[in-house]
Formats: sequence, structure tokens, C-alpha cells
Amino acid sequence: FEPAQAGSFVLHGPNYANFELAYRDLDAAGAGRNLSTASQIADALKEMFGSRDITRRQQEAARRFASQNTDGLESLSASLFKALQLR
Repeated sequence: FEPAQAGSFVLHGPNYANFELAYRDLDAAGAGRNLSTASQIADALKEMFGSRDITRRQQEAARRFASQNTDGLESLSASLFKALQLR
């Protein structure tokens, strides 16, 4: 979530078992892309660096995704603070 909050489109690999729902939602929102091969990575980078419009749309999607999912992070943070007796 941190890269998306900063407005970064997230290129990620297929090994995210513990965060499957989060990455699926990220990708569905147009804020990320699952890449499995070197050629997919190369193609994605060419696309991103080849068009400011594409990059801008990806950044906007990332920010939108992050802003729509902050409630879950705040809830998780509150639970962690409580469990660790930090507040």
C-alpha cells in the first residue's frame, strides 16, 4: 500500500500468497500489474517510460486505490497499537 499511497504504480511478481486479495484488488483497480517473466517486465517498463499519459493514469489509479483502502490500514494499525500496548 505504501507505494500506491505515494502514487506509484506497482509492478509485482506472482509470489504474494499472504496478500492475494490485496494484490488482486490492486491489479483490478489498475494500480498494479502481476509480471512473471523478464519479457513482461521489459514490456511494462517500456510502456511506462514510453508514455506520460499511461504513467499518469497508472499513478492516478494507484492513489485512488490507496485512498479507497485506507480504512483497512487504519483499523490494522489500531489493532497493532493496542496489541503492542503502544497507545
